[in-house]
Amino acid sequence: MIDCHRQRSAHVEAIPVPPSKATSFGVIDTDRDGRIRGFLEKPENLPSMPSDSNQTYGFMGNYLFDMGVLLTALHEAKERGENEFGCHFLLRFIYSHRVCVYNFSDNRIPWIYRYEEQSYWCDAGDINTFYAVHHDVMGGESSFNLLNPQWFINSSNYPGPSLHILSGDIQDSVIGAGLLAKCARIRNTVFSQGAPMLVAGDEIRRTQKGNNNAYCQDNEISWVNWDPSSTDREFLAFVQHLISLWRAHPVFRRNNFLQGRSIRGSSIKDILWLKPDGTEMNDEEWVHDFARCLGMYLDGEAMEERDQRGNPILDDNLLLLFNGHHEAILFHLPELYEGSQWLSLLDFNLACGLEADGYFQGGDTYTIEGRSLALLVQRSYT
Repeated sequence: MIDCHRQRSAHVEAIPVPPSKATSFGVIDTDRDGRIRGFLEKPENLPSMPSDSNQTYGFMGNYLFDMGVLLTALHEAKERGENEFGCHFLLRFIYSHRVCVYNFSDNRIPWIYRYEEQSYWCDAGDINTFYAVHHDVMGGESSFNLLNPQWFINSSNYPGPSLHILSGDIQDSVIGAGLLAKCARIRNTVFSQGAPMLVAGDEIRRTQKGNNNAYCQDNEISWVNWDPSSTDREFLAFVQHLISLWRAHPVFRRNNFLQGRSIRGSSIKDILWLKPDGTEMNDEEWVHDFARCLGMYLDGEAMEERDQRGNPILDDNLLLLFNGHHEAILFHLPELYEGSQWLSLLDFNLACGLEADGYFQGGDTYTIEGRSLALLVQRSYT
């Protein structure tokens, strides 16, 4: 579309649709060169495309302008008191500038097979189309495969979790709703069960700029800069702190799956999922689309694993607080054991992820900032 715009020195807009759908909105009359001659609002007799009598150009609201021309025209329209884009601005533009149409069915996307989807454009002006389009794009299973080896397309789709990546400089990209470009990959790796894996340079924020084939790149994509900036050194200290916590707590390195079962007849389980009010989540609350914050309690005495000498592996009781909401949330710390309190080990909102000061009693509130994570350990009074 952009290539066509440049070749014709035009301002591009419109897409062919069947006449049965064109009656729902305005249509465009063009000459054989694709230049727009006029605009008709829901006419009875539809003008057909010069190249296809079974199609007509619908007024779809998809525009591509030369920025300088557009800004000048908008300034002139403002002085005339014209604020309707379709009725005033675009109609005047048709007669004073070179405005052409672009046929999306002729669209060709490089680096994909010709049998794959080359174009998709659908006006969502009526309720049926609005419903269908959202199912195509936002349904549980999208109708489209956006994978293109030459494009950096990172997307996430409801009802799945948001995509969290560290891509360094994000350029020439399509970023889908829900993406959080932050140092979250380090977080998820370190706090996931199993062996964490860091690629060389991750600890000093090296980025491959979204390239999955860095091994064959003899350039900045695969090189490591061992003269890190002060910010990179701060991040290195943060990663070292994470790794030290991971090594110190075997509950993060379990060999067996968590069961959610009670510990030797008590009401405490090996893992508890908690709501911000400090109570345990039930099955129904897992499917609430407004749930943005939760806590994960891991009981270090419930591992039921042994070391190489056959000794039981025991650990502290830990509480991970997750907040996927953009605003801070007050989390009520649970009262699980009498005579115990909570100590902060890690807070991603603080400088270098350092711990918050002081002890917190069960029932106290802990402020977990937006899109952040905190780790607390349970300590006894004695």
